[in-house]
Amino acid sequence: MWKKVSRSPPSLPPSSFLSTSHLPSSLPPSPQDKKGQKQPYYCHSSDPSRPLLSLAGLYDTWYHKKEGGKEGEEEEKEVMLSYTILTTDASPSFSWLHDRMPLILQSKEEEEAWLEGGKEGGRKVGEILSVLRGEGGKERGREVPFLVCEPVSKKMSNMQYEEGDCATPIKVE
Repeated sequence: MWKKVSRSPPSLPPSSFLSTSHLPSSLPPSPQDKKGQKQPYYCHSSDPSRPLLSLAGLYDTWYHKKEGGKEGEEEEKEVMLSYTILTTDASPSFSWLHDRMPLILQSKEEEEAWLEGGKEGGRKVGEILSVLRGEGGKERGREVPFLVCEPVSKKMSNMQYEEGDCATPIKVE
């Protein structure tokens, strides 16, 4: 049994994210090599005054009843934390890589609106989302002018890889 105990829309501040293509390899430029392996891309801010990205997200805290308790004993509960990063349609300049991208908050005003909207409830968050996604007649997501994506070693596809060259751009042939 799950019980919701709190909810809030956070803004997550990573310095970057990794993306690989989910598009057919027949679309140029092909982000896959001759063996069909996907090429990872390191996506980050090109603006030195904005070294961190601000991604819209949601989180929740739950209590989960632990299994196997003895009859008559007080119910033991485990705190469960969960979060998600919201995505939106890819902007035209990102769509060569993927059809989706993180929902990136691009100014202090957007960050404040996102965080405050959660306090006002779901309707307000919905209003803010439509603006952030670039909805209103556009076919694609809105541009993020400071976002760049550079190819990196395919070793980055291994979750255990933690060497210092993780974000070093490479030349793709």
